[in-house]
Amino acid sequence: MQFGFSEKYRVNTDTTETFDTSFLENDIQCFADVLGKEKDFRLESEFHIKHISRSFEDFLYRLVTDLINKSVYSFQASRLRVCIRQNMKCLIVLYGDNGTGFNDGIDSVDLPDKQVKLNLILSRIKEYRGIYSIRSRSGEGMIMEMVFDNVEVKKEKI
Repeated sequence: MQFGFSEKYRVNTDTTETFDTSFLENDIQCFADVLGKEKDFRLESEFHIKHISRSFEDFLYRLVTDLINKSVYSFQASRLRVCIRQNMKCLIVLYGDNGTGFNDGIDSVDLPDKQVKLNLILSRIKEYRGIYSIRSRSGEGMIMEMVFDNVEVKKEKI
């Protein structure tokens, strides 16, 4: 799980589409803090978001909090990392944990409830026409990369 956490994200205020996405990072951290009272884990985060629709911000919140829940409850992770970066073409979400992991893809996840939770997350990614890759090894955690086209990121869902 090598991705940097050196600088906080910047919000571009030169466009009318832009709004303060610091709420997203703050809400995710608050969620992790509350959950951290019950489970012992540490979340590191880095956000570099320029402009996204409010519906996509809601989607990102649900996506990341579902991943945190999955990591902590299903895969017993104690260290979590999330990095969200946006460039001219796409928005990339990198997520990693040091949980129990799994071998040979999602279909090999040992308990059905773990597989169901991952499948729900993956179906949400597909709703926004995102693509993903998952790297995991039993006993070594998981790294998940998700990429969303900026057209989908900026579009309001009704």
